Formats: sequence, C-alpha cells, structure tokens
Amino acid sequence: MKDANLVSTALQLRWPWLQRSEVSKPWTSFHIRFNPQVLALFREACCSVVGDGRSTLFWTDNWIDGRSIESFAPVVFATVGRRTCHRRLVVDALVGSAWIHDISGPLNAQGMAEFLQLADTLVTMALVPGQEDVLRWRWSTSGVYFAKSAFLHFFEDRPTFPPWSQIWRCSAPLKCRI
Repeated sequence: MKDANLVSTALQLRWPWLQRSEVSKPWTSFHIRFNPQVLALFREACCSVVGDGRSTLFWTDNWIDGRSIESFAPVVFATVGRRTCHRRLVVDALVGSAWIHDISGPLNAQGMAEFLQLADTLVTMALVPGQEDVLRWRWSTSGVYFAKSAFLHFFEDRPTFPPWSQIWRCSAPLKCRI
C-alpha cells in the first residue's frame, strides 16, 4: 500500500513546478502558499540552466553547478535580507555586480573566503541574451516533473522486502487466498 502522505507530497510538488516552468499560464499570477517541507523538497529537486537570467532567483535557486548560493556560501547568504533573497534575479544581480550591494553586515574570516570564492565563480558566468532559463527536475531522466519520479525518490534508500513476490503469487485458488 502506498503511503498517503508521500503521495500527497509528491502531488503538491507539481504546483511550484507549474508556477516556475509554465510562466505563461494563468495560475502563475496566483499567490499560493506552500508547505515549507514541500518548498524545501522542490528546491532540492530542481536546478536552473541559466540563459538570460530573467526567471532564476540569484540567492536561492540552484544555478551554479546545480547548487544555490545559499548552500555554496551560507555565511554570505546569512547577511542578505530575506526579501532580497526571494526577489533578486540573476540578470539583475550580475549586471554591474549588484549582488555585492545585497550583502548587509560584516563578514568573518569564513564569510570573506566564501565571498571571494563566490566572486571568482561569478566572474566566469555569462548570460545568453534571448535564451530563456530552463528549469530541470533532477529526479527524472528527462528533466521534467513527474509525480512518479518524486514518489520513487522518497523510497530510493529504503530497504525492500524480497519475499513479497511469493506472497502475491500464491498458487492457491482465489477463494482460499482471501
């Protein structure tokens, strides 16, 4: 039997996927509140391939080698305002190195090391004008969201019960199996 909570979570992941991947649809303008666990799973399962940088969030989306700046430089990320984190796009941040102005507050030694590493990484990034950003689903081979791929990912590391086939392939008559 399938776990109803996991099925529900796999299906709830579809809404943030649709909001980010099909921007021309009417539901993208709706402000839908998502469960924080669903959003965390969505961020883990998606990565952006940056084109022009107009639909990828600079601080929170996974776009630098499949990682977000939040995970790449956590000390630097901690100094950025919450509102800025969820609104700053890659195109806005990279033009004129505007992302540096988002950092408010002092950085310790680890923060400075992260800042310098981030600056070196961002120097090599180039935007491609006219090419839209592509959202990819990590848990499927095609890169497109499927509820089945999310559901199967939940069971990836769980132990299996090999004798299940013997239970369901019983050769007794149907009236005896029930």
